Amino acid sequence: MFSAFTETKEWIHLLDLTDSQIFKLPTRNYSCPDCGLDLLLKRGTVKAPHFAHLITCPASSESPSESAVHLEGKHTLYLLAQSHFQDVRIEYYFEVIQQRADLYLPTQQVVLEYQCSKIPYMDILTRQFGYTSQKIDCLWILHTKHIPICTKGFYLIKLSQFLQSCIRNHKNGMKSLLFWDSKRNVSYFLFIYDSFAHNEFIIEIVVLNEMKAWMWLASPKPTSLPERVKQQILYHHQLKQIDFLFSYENRETYPYHRLARKWKVSAPTFPLYIGLATTFTHTLGREVKWQFRVVNFMKTVGDLSRISSVELAEAFLYSLPNKVLETKENKEVVSHYIQFLRAYDLPQRHLKRTSKDLNYIIEWQRFQTLAKPSKN
Repeated sequence: MFSAFTETKEWIHLLDLTDSQIFKLPTRNYSCPDCGLDLLLKRGTVKAPHFAHLITCPASSESPSESAVHLEGKHTLYLLAQSHFQDVRIEYYFEVIQQRADLYLPTQQVVLEYQCSKIPYMDILTRQFGYTSQKIDCLWILHTKHIPICTKGFYLIKLSQFLQSCIRNHKNGMKSLLFWDSKRNVSYFLFIYDSFAHNEFIIEIVVLNEMKAWMWLASPKPTSLPERVKQQILYHHQLKQIDFLFSYENRETYPYHRLARKWKVSAPTFPLYIGLATTFTHTLGREVKWQFRVVNFMKTVGDLSRISSVELAEAFLYSLPNKVLETKENKEVVSHYIQFLRAYDLPQRHLKRTSKDLNYIIEWQRFQTLAKPSKN
């Protein structure tokens, strides 16, 4: 940390001092603005001059040993902010909520947090809730080592709970993540368009050559993902899901591999209506797995004309060895999938890998959008 109280309770900030002034300062007799414990001034050759606790700070959100990357990044952010904003405060301590922010812009009512290490997502949410209670917006700037993909373009990927908790919701409805490497001064914007069950998101990566202060407050232009691009992404994702069935590494995935090989023998091609992304929230796991088992279950039951989709979904969940999966959300998504299969007279006939297969994915996505319950 760069800020501390002196023995006479005066506020001292290292980034406002020159190297010669810092060299003349004593190494002890400082206290932490968060917890009040003793601090030690360190002036080594590896890290920038900073204050460190003699023991772990019980009130601070920072780790006991702040990394050199985080110190350098915080310092660079402070210099960038000073070149663009008039009032900039580094390591500002909010006494009401007992939180210390990396950077605080009082005029804009925005807090900047530069996160280099991965911490529990509940800690992120707790800090955001504290800032929100003070009517302060929080922007997380993540180190590039956390970025899932560095190549520009559109992708369907999974985001961890840590990354999901750092998503910024802009006032114009857009969602984004900001990644930055302070050493190379390379930043990436990750824009989020659509979300699907099982923590999957359609995202777009935009690479920026350098970080500038105005980027922190600028909101991306609200645009909708072209339907053609969206369907193509889902189509390629579904093919990867199918390929997953034909490779297994442990006993847990072996039953699905065996079922897939059995299907491959009885059918000329693997059906492309298995592995489709769904917008419903569920705990059934990979779409390609549970959808394959639903289709296999329907083929073994026999005559299904007198059985409703809801009853068939209940029977399917009851047949699974894990009774924890018998939830309302899981029953709903299985029921809608069975309705989709029946609407296209599936799985009685098999599809071939042609351009027409894309129509089934398009119809499935439209059906899911219409069938999804309203948030209101």
